[in-house]
Amino acid sequence: ISTIYDGDTPIPLKPNFRSEDVADHAKETCRNWFYKVASIRELIPRLLVEISIIACYKYLSNDNITRVITRLTNMIRGIGDPLAATYARAYLARKAHEVAPKERSYLMDCFNDFMYMLKDLDDVRIRAIIEPRKVTKKEYLDLYSPALDWLLQCIAYQAPDITLKEILHKYEQCNNGFLLNAIISSFLPHLISAHAVSIVNFIKAVDPD
Repeated sequence: ISTIYDGDTPIPLKPNFRSEDVADHAKETCRNWFYKVASIRELIPRLLVEISIIACYKYLSNDNITRVITRLTNMIRGIGDPLAATYARAYLARKAHEVAPKERSYLMDCFNDFMYMLKDLDDVRIRAIIEPRKVTKKEYLDLYSPALDWLLQCIAYQAPDITLKEILHKYEQCNNGFLLNAIISSFLPHLISAHAVSIVNFIKAVDPD
């Protein structure tokens, strides 16, 4: 798939290849993959398949990945099921880190979207979700933990104190125990200890239900 040949033998691409090193027929094959993904009608399957092959955008462009990640972040907002949307954000964080480890702005966008969704997830809506499934509120909320933990761990990785301050400021809008637990377990101890008083007050205010 390289544009460089040694006689009739193609030279394999190097790990740090650029899009101009990729042969035209390989680029065409890659574009066809994305065209086929775009033809999937249902949002969730289309979104997850595209996220799974996000690394293939490197074959087409050297500097397009940030726009792609932003677009996928915005697409997740169209998922109506809050639990499915949370896991989609966690999956995007996982795959985007592989192709753009220094890109971090989308992570806060994902967290902000989660917080917006959480405000809308009141007791009435939770009951509407859990009653047909015959699970308790705690059992349902526990399902969010793995995805939320991963998202916050990505945000907390090598993050400065100002990032934790921003997260805690957003947390003030709710008193959700499973969210606070995820925040405490994700950030480094010396960052948590610097905000010990605020966190203790948050713990006291947590709704026991």
